[in-house]
Amino acid sequence: PTPSASAQGGKALVSSAPAVSPAAPATISAPATPPLAPAAVAPAGPRAFTLEQYASLCEDLAQAGPRAEEVLRRYGLTAQERRAVDEHWATRFQAQPTSFLAWEAARKTYSEWLKRQG
Repeated sequence: PTPSASAQGGKALVSSAPAVSPAAPATISAPATPPLAPAAVAPAGPRAFTLEQYASLCEDLAQAGPRAEEVLRRYGLTAQERRAVDEHWATRFQAQPTSFLAWEAARKTYSEWLKRQG
């Protein structure tokens, strides 16, 4: 577990991250199910989207063409809220470049899953 500062009162919280053995090889495999169920997403604001959800949103919008409004509705967003989500993630990617790499990988995984669905 690693401590992190809380936004409320600066108290340290402990997040329970799984212990990883340095000798254990990391393996990543594509999920059998999509990383996101868009209809189940009801974000309260830009920070409510996980990196994987944001990657799915971006891929769905990239493939939507003229149906972008429909995609935004599925994700529970207005155009203005989508801009706020994009701004949030752009700021995070700039501050944490490795999160951008993780986003790219998540978007690719979701795109490949969509292709397998036909």
